[in-house]
Amino acid sequence: MYDHEKKGFRAWQRREALEPVENVEGFQSPRLGVRFWTTAQGLKVERPDGTFFESYVELWRRLRALLAPHQDTPEFIETFGEVMERVRRLERIRRERERAEQAHQQADQAQEQADRAHAWAERLPAKLRSLGIDPNAP
Repeated sequence: MYDHEKKGFRAWQRREALEPVENVEGFQSPRLGVRFWTTAQGLKVERPDGTFFESYVELWRRLRALLAPHQDTPEFIETFGEVMERVRRLERIRRERERAEQAHQQADQAQEQADRAHAWAERLPAKLRSLGIDPNAP
């Protein structure tokens, strides 16, 4: 588990149960073969071949450098426009799903509230009788 704010890394290894790894610096995952290193910049993950995974920032910079020579070509502009339209469409779908999930949760909460009110209304006459009050009296 990596705490980005504190730049702290903790790991657990599965044996009989999950056991904390005492020295996580350079810890190698037995299943994946990757090693974990903490640096002042953050967590670095080393592949089994000794190369490091790139951060999102590093990947973005590399992608921009690769695309830079082509970004003024008509093909790039057309493809980029199509990609951005797909991204916008996916974002709309994600927002619609979130709204549907919220509406579903609100409906569930309303149903629970209605169920509680109904149960209370069913118990009320018996409670009134136990207090000596006739629930049917005018």
